[in-house]
Amino acid sequence: MVTNRDLFGNARIKLVRANQHITQFQAARERFLQSDFAEVVVKNDPYGAEYVLEAKATGPVPADLLLIAGDAIHNLRCALDYTLTELLGRENSTLSFPFHETREELERTFSADGADPCATCGRGGKKGSHHRVEMAVAGISRIILDEIRPYKAANGFLWPLGKLDNRDKHRLLLAVVVPLSIRDVRFRDSNYNQVSIAELSFVHGQIERLLRHCGMAELESYGEMTAEIFFNEPGVVEGQAVLPTLVNMAQAVAQTIDRIEEFALAAGWTPAAN
Repeated sequence: MVTNRDLFGNARIKLVRANQHITQFQAARERFLQSDFAEVVVKNDPYGAEYVLEAKATGPVPADLLLIAGDAIHNLRCALDYTLTELLGRENSTLSFPFHETREELERTFSADGADPCATCGRGGKKGSHHRVEMAVAGISRIILDEIRPYKAANGFLWPLGKLDNRDKHRLLLAVVVPLSIRDVRFRDSNYNQVSIAELSFVHGQIERLLRHCGMAELESYGEMTAEIFFNEPGVVEGQAVLPTLVNMAQAVAQTIDRIEEFALAAGWTPAAN
């Protein structure tokens, strides 16, 4: 049995590179969140005697951060494609790792009996686009379908990885800065009384509970503000923090490579001579 740990080595090199980008993103994120990334203003509620403390980002998420995130995602996506290339041999290096919207659609791509992988496209008599994967390692389609699950309905991290990589090919990924909390808020009310609050949490960028009917006149100062950067990719990843999402995607890719290698070797697969 083949046990050489150089198997799937190129895929793992891509994974290492992706993790380096994730580390770079984390450092750049921390620098950005230590800057003046947002400002706090006081707004009067025109419908009542209330004041709202509001935090607004002073600008978009820096392009450097989005570029690093995109590079991490691209390398993770490549690691999956490299895994497939090693399974099939370099002569099949144009075949990408399989993703689909549903499990049923993904399953059809592994068909080797001449079934059309697209039941509605009107092209009959064609094998599924990934039938060679099942031919290379019998039973591996079950592992991909039932354990790896790179389809949307699985609610995992692989399907959005593929989608984000496609979007990053055409434009920068979309993300937003969301203020989370603020410390040492000091303001003066209309009677010139000073009020101090140690820490407050934002909800959708606003603090509403504290300033109701207080006669607030002026925000004097505030201290440290915390925030997070969230993906804002409609239909793919919305409202999820970028850093933990990237980490989870990297873990999912690592587990995928390991599981495919484990199953392939147990099934008696040997790498093609290239």
